[in-house]
Amino acid sequence: MSARITALRLEAFEQLPKHARRCVYWEVDPATLGKEHYLADPEFEKEAWLSMVMLEWGSCGQVAMAGSGDRIGAEPPCLGYVFYAPPRAVPRAHRFPTAPVSADAVLLTSMGIERGQAPDDLQHSLIARVI
Repeated sequence: MSARITALRLEAFEQLPKHARRCVYWEVDPATLGKEHYLADPEFEKEAWLSMVMLEWGSCGQVAMAGSGDRIGAEPPCLGYVFYAPPRAVPRAHRFPTAPVSADAVLLTSMGIERGQAPDDLQHSLIARVI
């Protein structure tokens, strides 16, 4: 199966795998979580973070969709994704093993590949789009 990699747009947020939409470990400041240490709506928080980074900095994700032509009229499935941002937009940047991170760096915060559906070299292609 071929993959088409494009910059993530907020309109495509719902097409991301559930884990990608809900994982906010790097994106949320732990001080905002309170005593319960959880978020009532992590998908909302992730979408808000993506929107903020896109407005202030620009594209902060790449998404790989199944090649067109397989499903007429339907959204193609997401085969993989990668999120990245400047350190100032990543509240937990100080927790990276290579911290402290230079202010002019770009942090790759998460990446996922759907097993069994994606081309073997998809992870390399996604990383190449980031750099």
